[in-house]
Formats: sequence, structure tokens, C-alpha cells
Amino acid sequence: ALTGNQKDRRKAEDDIKVQEQKISKLRDQMLQAKTNEQYRAFQNEIDSVRERHLLVARNLTSTVSRYVLDVKAVFALAFIVYLATMASTVSFWDCGELLAASNILGNPHPPGNPLFTLIARVFIMVMPLHEIAMRVNFISVLTSALTVMMSFLFTIKALRIIFKGEITNFMLYCGGLIAAFLVGFADTFWFSAVEAEVYGSSMFLVMTISWLTLYWYENRGTPKADRALILIGYLGFLGMGIHPFSFITMPV
Repeated sequence: ALTGNQKDRRKAEDDIKVQEQKISKLRDQMLQAKTNEQYRAFQNEIDSVRERHLLVARNLTSTVSRYVLDVKAVFALAFIVYLATMASTVSFWDCGELLAASNILGNPHPPGNPLFTLIARVFIMVMPLHEIAMRVNFISVLTSALTVMMSFLFTIKALRIIFKGEITNFMLYCGGLIAAFLVGFADTFWFSAVEAEVYGSSMFLVMTISWLTLYWYENRGTPKADRALILIGYLGFLGMGIHPFSFITMPV
């Protein structure tokens, strides 16, 4: 079942196809015109259909652009806040252990975080920051901001499914922003978003898998749904190399 903007988008795409078919048909008829008056009449009708075609295409592009802009704005706000409050050196608890393990490509305490240490080692080698700790801390800043963005997207998609499109875009975006800010500025999440920890990366995978689950639900019974299900399984097991928490969505 299509919901909300999906219906509008599908309708616009169908409308564009209809206009293209009309233009093609009118061109064939114009070539068969016997008088100048008939030729000009067909030409005027083609111009009229083309104007409608361009208007529908422009509206569709504008809707997508606004949506992308809102998503980028949510990510940018979270990223700037986390970057401004990022720890400048080693924090307490597991951070030092993760930093040391990443720097020598070791493995911290069981069950281990092999994928995270590999990613952190890459950041240590390529990030142009003077402190090694800051380079790994930046991973949490980036992935936590992406988690906030995915919370926004997940909430919008969930509301569209729940309310079956009977909700305004303003209400959708307000709900998405509230959810994103509740996640982004929660004390525990923010605390882990500015230091060398695995929770930002793990939560990013959890929210991505959750969004993909709703995507699968919307497209169930189609090849897209099958591909989404494979990706969900892949990300779930891949996340085990960051933190076992990433697997929490798999039973659902």
C-alpha cells in the first residue's frame, strides 16, 4: 500500500508518462496534417501538453529537493553540536582501551570490536587532527549525527505508514524533528557521541536497519523487498563486529 508522498510521487510519475504519450501521439498526427491550420493547431496543443509536462516534473523535483534539504539540515545541526562538544583527548572508561586497540590493530575486551578497530585505524591514519584520540572521537561525532538523521527518516516513514497518508507534511516533519532531537540531545546518547565509543556506530546501524524494515514493509512482495531483506541481514551481522547491540533489531 502506498502512503503519503509516495502516492503523490507515483501520481506525478504516471502523469508525466501520460503527457509524454500525448506528445508522441500529437507529433504523429501533426506529420499527417493536410493544411497549415491543422499543423499549427497540433503544434499549439503539443506546446500546451509540454508546458504541463514541465510543470509536473518541476513540482516533483521541488518536493524531492525540499525533503533532501530537510534531511541534510537535521544531520548538519547534530554534527555541528557534537563537533563543538567533542572531547579533545582520551575520556574515561572504555575509551582509552578502544583507542589503544585501534592504534595497534588489537582487540579490546570480549566480545571484541574488530570492525570498529579497523575503521578507527583508518581514521587514525587519514584524519588531519593532531591528537590520535580526537581522530577516533570524530567517528562517534559522525556516526551519531547520522543516527539522528536516520531517526528523522524513520519517524517520518513510520508516521506515513501508521496514518496511511492522512497527515500533513508539516505534522510529519514536526514529528520527525521531535524524534530526532529527543535522540540527539538525550543525555546518554550525547555523552557517547563525543568520545571514542562504539555506541554511535552501533546505533547508526540499528536505526538504518529499522528504516530498512519499514522500507521492506512498504514494498513487500516485490524484488525491492527481497533486496532490502538481504541488506538487513547483512548489516545486522556486520554490526556484530562493532557491538552486539547492533543485532537487537534482527528478531523483529
